[in-house]
Amino acid sequence: MIKKIKILKNIGSFLYFDWDSVNPSLQIDANCNPVLDKKGDQKIISNQFNKFNVLFGENGTGKTTIVNLFKTLNEDSNSLINKNWDHEADPFFFEFETDSTNILFSDRYPKS
Repeated sequence: MIKKIKILKNIGSFLYFDWDSVNPSLQIDANCNPVLDKKGDQKIISNQFNKFNVLFGENGTGKTTIVNLFKTLNEDSNSLINKNWDHEADPFFFEFETDSTNILFSDRYPKS
């Protein structure tokens, strides 16, 4: 099962996307202080996909691009991937984290 989209680079509207920098793993309160558990350790949030997930956003924010990335994994073809319109000469890259291993896909290297 796919846990998260780890990195998107030069794909569609995503020039560079890093899941861990966008989705913090530490729980914070309303005053931006870390929430502690009974032992005094910081509480960690599970920042990965769940069984059911919803993608929403305005037009042009990358919803269809993400769906096309999932289709690319199924078809083993990068024909559905469009590069970022400002960097069409640069290579694209994405990495998905799964239960067992990471899936890497690039226009320079085959899927692993």
